[in-house]
Amino acid sequence: MPLCYPGEVKTGAFLLALLLALAAVPGASPDGFKAKDPEARRAAVEAVREWTDENALALASLVHSSEDPDVLVSVARVAGNHADLNPQATDLLRSMLELSGKGLWRARGEAAAALVRSGHAQLAEPAARDEDGRVPQRLCEALGAVKTKSEQDYQMLGSLSRHEDWRGRAAAIAALADSEGFHDAVPLLIDSLRSETGRLAGDAHTALRKLTGEDLPAAPEAWAAWLARKKGLE
Repeated sequence: MPLCYPGEVKTGAFLLALLLALAAVPGASPDGFKAKDPEARRAAVEAVREWTDENALALASLVHSSEDPDVLVSVARVAGNHADLNPQATDLLRSMLELSGKGLWRARGEAAAALVRSGHAQLAEPAARDEDGRVPQRLCEALGAVKTKSEQDYQMLGSLSRHEDWRGRAAAIAALADSEGFHDAVPLLIDSLRSETGRLAGDAHTALRKLTGEDLPAAPEAWAAWLARKKGLE
């Protein structure tokens, strides 16, 4: 039974449609998901191993009603385990990027990371614009763990390296430092070295030295000239 499709997600509309679509499923709320104790609800979520209509309804219900960051982080992790093959799980994660409330930056960050881990990094783009720097920080950490990054991954890291919150920028620099895509990462790090000061400029310089094996000074013009020479030799 198709419940939703990529591109249709708006948090309230999606969750309402999902809940209504599954309302007729017999026994669509596992007892553990209704527990009053938050730890019991979290344990019930983390015990989910299969993506069934019953579990999808229960997880969507929690996203719609819960304000417990720990429970919602667990929902994101479970959905992320199935998002590579199940568009319902992917859309649930996308809806979680719009959660708001005290402490729910953790759920938004985990949903973004889960999208990256499941091969849907481009769908996590709203997290790159999140005003709470801890959300783009979590997104960058997930992107940094991707061994072979796509052109879109580098574009997102470039955007994150210009985030208003220093935590997002710092995490973007760290992710670029662990990259295998030399030609994609180095120009972005030179831009960071040019625009940053203090610790972050130092981080960008350290990342450039690590990626290139060169021991140039912390001067963006020197690195830009070096990169131009290297491209000319290739």
